[in-house]
Parts: sequence; structure tokens; C-alpha cells
Amino acid sequence: MGRSFGGGLPGNTVVMSWRGEAGAKAAIQAGARAVMAPQQLTYFDHSYQATPMKEVYGFDPVPKGVTAEQAALIKGGQGQVWTERLEQWGDVEQAVFPRILALSESLWSDSKAKNWARFEAGVQQQIARLDQLEVQSHVPEPEFDYYFVAFRDSVTLNPPKAPPGMSVKRTRDGSVPRATSEDFDRLS
Repeated sequence: MGRSFGGGLPGNTVVMSWRGEAGAKAAIQAGARAVMAPQQLTYFDHSYQATPMKEVYGFDPVPKGVTAEQAALIKGGQGQVWTERLEQWGDVEQAVFPRILALSESLWSDSKAKNWARFEAGVQQQIARLDQLEVQSHVPEPEFDYYFVAFRDSVTLNPPKAPPGMSVKRTRDGSVPRATSEDFDRLS
């Protein structure tokens, strides 16, 4: 559904376009400024399956097919999180981090300089930093099979090798592993 501002807009109007690009396009065509906040890419209360980090990274706040003069009226983008379904502060942190890193780089970088592989490799380092700051972040699931084993006596496990740049962590006291936990390279 398109939007029309046929009657014009006051000169100081800034439109926040959250239902896609149509509102922003109509605003800039009418000479008003706009901020891009499309819900399918910038609402971090949506699941990581619905709003994947790679798609957030690919976000460009300037809609395709606008003139350079109209593009100058796009003042940027923003991310948001609605907390009515996020019960704990840690849930909010996990919803936001690390997608906010992807959005920040997307909004602050020249689109020609962006490189998903480089960014994705650096995310693991940023997750480790967030962990040191005790910020709970969403850790992407590894792309290999994993399993949990409960045992009483002894067992030999052959865990899969972690992908390059990623390590598998463990604890021995039942607590949740963190970046500072010991490496799970073998049972000893």
C-alpha cells in the first residue's frame, strides 16, 4: 500500500517509515525528510529467524529508484525493540545484540565497503567483548550437529571440530558456558 502526502507536509516534518519504504518515498517526494525503520529489518524484538543478522547487515536506508536530491532527505535509519514480550533484561540484550552491530555498520559504512564475511568473522570477537562486559548476546547456533550426554562413569566423546574462528566452551559445574570458560577440545 502506497502513501500519499498530496496536501503537502509542513517544512519541518520528519517521517519515520516503519512499514517498508513507501512512506519514506512519499515523504521525500513531497520534500520532507525521512528516517528508515522498516519493521522486517530493524525491529529487534522479532526472532533471529524472522530478522536474520545477515539481512540487517544488508539494510540500506536509501530506497532504490530515488534521485540524489531525494536520497539526501533520508536522514538515516534506526533500530528498535518493543519489550512487552521480553520478560527479563537479558532477553532484551539477546534480542538486540549482536544485530545492533550489523545495523550500526550498515548505517555508518559506505555500502561499497561492506563485507559480510569480514563482519561475520568479527562478530565472534565482539560477542567475546560483550561477554566480558556481562552483556547477554545471542550466539548464533553453530552449523554442525550438537548433542548433550549425561553419564555416570566414563565415556569417550568425539565432538565435532568447531568451524574456523569459533571455539566450543564447557563448564564442569553445570553453569552456562561463557567466552571465558575452558575450551572443550577433549574430555579430561
